[in-house]
Amino acid sequence: MVTTILTRHCDPHTALKHLIQNLTLPTVLSVLSSTQLHRTHSATLLSFFHILHHSPHPSLSSSPEPLLALLPGFLVHRRYSSARSLLFSFISSDHPCHSLHQLLLRRPHLLQPLLDTSLSAYALSDHPDLAFQLFNKMKRLRIKPNLLTCHSLLSSLVRRHRHPFHSIHLSKQVFNDSLNLGITPNTTTFNILIYGSCLDNNFNDALSFMNQMTDFACSPGNITYNIIL
Repeated sequence: MVTTILTRHCDPHTALKHLIQNLTLPTVLSVLSSTQLHRTHSATLLSFFHILHHSPHPSLSSSPEPLLALLPGFLVHRRYSSARSLLFSFISSDHPCHSLHQLLLRRPHLLQPLLDTSLSAYALSDHPDLAFQLFNKMKRLRIKPNLLTCHSLLSSLVRRHRHPFHSIHLSKQVFNDSLNLGITPNTTTFNILIYGSCLDNNFNDALSFMNQMTDFACSPGNITYNIIL
C-alpha cells in the first residue's frame, strides 16, 4: 500500500501522514531500500523519510535503521549531496547516544560508499573519535576510503581532538594505515600532518613529513613552508 501511495497518489505526503501510525519498521525499511523507487521516485522517498523522522513514534523517528536503509540507494544513484545532508542532520540530532554510529559498527556487510560517506560526515561534524572508529572498521575489512575522506579524518583529528598529543598519534596511525590500504597521499595530506606536528611542537616530525613528500611524487608548496614558519 505504501509503495502504491508513493507512486500513484496525487498527494502522497498527506495520504502517508494518516497511515504512519500503522506502519511497522520492517515495512518502512522495505520501502526505503526499494531499488525501483530509488530509480523512479527518489524525491518522494526523501519526503517519506522526512515524514517518518517527524513522526511521534520513536521507533520511526529516532531509529537509525530508516536512514541506513535509505542511504545506499542515494549513493548508488550518486545523490551524494542529499546523502551527506541527511547524515549531517541525523548525526546532530543523534548526539550524545550516537545510535547510527553504533549500528554502522555492528553491521557486518556495508558497502564502501556508505562507510566512506559516513566516516567523512562524522569527521566533518567534529566527532574525530567516532570517525576514527569507522576508519578502523574499514581497515579491518580492507575497504579503502577515498583520499578526501582521509583528509577530513586527519583534519578532524589534528584540529578538533580534545587531546592534541593523542590526536597526533592517531593521525600518524591513519596515515600509515592509509598507505597500507593503497592510498597515495598528496601535498594536502602532508600539509595536514605537518600542521599537526607543529601544533604538537614537534618540529622534527614536521620536517620528516616534508622530506617524505618526494617519495610520493609531491613537493612542498607555499602553504607547507608557511605552516612550518
